[in-house]
Amino acid sequence: MKQLISFTMLFPILVFFLLQPILNYMEETRGKAVEITVQRATEKAAIEGYYSPETLLEMKKKLNSIGYQDNEIDINATQSVTLRGGYVEATIKVPNKYYFLLFKPLFLSDKDYSSDLYHVRSATRMSEYIN
Repeated sequence: MKQLISFTMLFPILVFFLLQPILNYMEETRGKAVEITVQRATEKAAIEGYYSPETLLEMKKKLNSIGYQDNEIDINATQSVTLRGGYVEATIKVPNKYYFLLFKPLFLSDKDYSSDLYHVRSATRMSEYIN
């Protein structure tokens, strides 16, 4: 009986320490995928002078393949034509899905903690579009 009680007390801690590195790795990988998505779209937008609807749709499809739903994806991008010398920029904000399973860091304020609940990636590039 002692062994069963000690096992039930230690099992959640054991599971936490087993899953923590895997969940951290998954979230880090998802963040890198979001960054790659916004960088590639920005390269394309720099040539076209703006983020076309096709480029935005391509970004959403890529993020959908990672596991995000359309209503979770927030994209702010330059949608007006920018001539050469101006800047095209985009920001993607998607939720950090597995952070709720991890413990809240002890030394962070609530503001710092709430900013960790999202992957926010931005990219800026000078437009190459010539009219």
